Amino acid sequence: SIGSASDTAAVISIVSLSGAAAGSAVRIQLLSSFGCSVDDVDLEEETNLDFEFHPTRVAIGTTRKYIVGALVMNPVVFLTLALCIALLVSVINIKAGTSRRVIMGRLRVPGILNIPYLLLLQGTSLAASRALFYPRGSVAVSVLGGTVLVMCLSS
Repeated sequence: SIGSASDTAAVISIVSLSGAAAGSAVRIQLLSSFGCSVDDVDLEEETNLDFEFHPTRVAIGTTRKYIVGALVMNPVVFLTLALCIALLVSVINIKAGTSRRVIMGRLRVPGILNIPYLLLLQGTSLAASRALFYPRGSVAVSVLGGTVLVMCLSS
């Protein structure tokens, strides 16, 4: 992992070099020598993922249970929040008689969903890429990871 100040300075200088000073192949070679790990995240599935990556902390299955938990539960949390907001809009529409457009404008729908979406997307894409690019155990977990990663990238 990139941790020391000299490693960071080396990466910055490598990336800032251009043209004949350093060709693309040299930059790629030098950058590939640095590790790209997240220091405080246990991606070996020994412990649960941090709260910001997997807020429900639900373990699903027997192999890679926390990764699968993040792949399944993070989208469920987001969809539940979206359904609650849609239900709130419907209740206000019925009780107050105000049009849905006015209610959605006052509640900042769908813009209010951007914040939880972006927060959950980080953990979901981390878990999906871990399941796809570092397969261990079931093939179904890798397929689930690939499917969720495509959904994360397409959104």
